[in-house]
Amino acid sequence: SYQRGHDLAGALLSLEPKSSMAEALRKLKRHCDAMILQTTLLEARLMHAKPAYVAGEAVELTLRLKNIFRSTLKVGFGKPEEGKPAPRGVVIVEVETTIRDFYGATQTWTKSQEVYVENEVPVATGAQWEKAFVLEPDPEILDREHVREITVNAWTQPAGIEIEGRDAGRRIQFESAFLRVAPKKYEGLLASPLDGLRKALE
Repeated sequence: SYQRGHDLAGALLSLEPKSSMAEALRKLKRHCDAMILQTTLLEARLMHAKPAYVAGEAVELTLRLKNIFRSTLKVGFGKPEEGKPAPRGVVIVEVETTIRDFYGATQTWTKSQEVYVENEVPVATGAQWEKAFVLEPDPEILDREHVREITVNAWTQPAGIEIEGRDAGRRIQFESAFLRVAPKKYEGLLASPLDGLRKALE
């Protein structure tokens, strides 16, 4: 189980904190922690309307939190300081873009952006909270001739997750989103992929 993996990784790190496997164990522990949250409290996902976009088209994604616990919970991002507004929550969005040319060579770019959310996010049992945002364009990517493969990850570290009067604060890792951005010349094929395939075979 994820809880057993989390506990084993933590125990091994306590015994051998300088082990050559320490970084791998830390990654395993973080993954198990995220999956415990995903399978017992909050299902966190990154949603997109379609699997492929045309170059130049706005790529809109949605952060979604669904409460799968038996009672209402509240994700909080800290209390306001005296005389100041409540701090907003921040979700870190990490984007990896890969381009493969016709000869098999690849280029990869990574960047990140921040998405701001309200200070408190209450979610009733079975309900879900959503926040839409648009991916910021990457000015470093000048290639317009090849399909771009994009992997989007997102995470946030709230001050706490309030559940039945208790704090179950932990990092929220959203399930990744995978999509493609095609050159403008392929726009017609995206609108009707089967017709495009049929014409290519004729």
